[in-house]
Amino acid sequence: MSTDHRDTLADTPAHTTVLDRRGKPFDVLNELPHLDPAQALATVELPLRVYWSNARTWDLADPHDRHEAYRTVLREGLAADIASVVDGDLLLECWDTLFLPREIRAAWQPLVDAARRPQR
Repeated sequence: MSTDHRDTLADTPAHTTVLDRRGKPFDVLNELPHLDPAQALATVELPLRVYWSNARTWDLADPHDRHEAYRTVLREGLAADIASVVDGDLLLECWDTLFLPREIRAAWQPLVDAARRPQR
């Protein structure tokens, strides 16, 4: 059971907290989020706890910005952050070129694979 502040956020989507090889926790949602188009392509500012540089705002309509925001929020964000920024369909589009640490990629890969399988 996690003992950090991850379990105290309201509106936290179902997720699993995984530890990387150094023991740093990261969240993996139980299913890919689906945002409405306005939210999926909005300009977002990530919280300081997720991205601590001066330029924390990304235009998700811009593929380069979206790539950087997704990479950052998957690495540093909590489940609620991920669910508010990442759209599952847009994640699938950039997944193959998204630079992520091995553990994060491996943890999210089953969701990506399941979403790419044809539905029966």
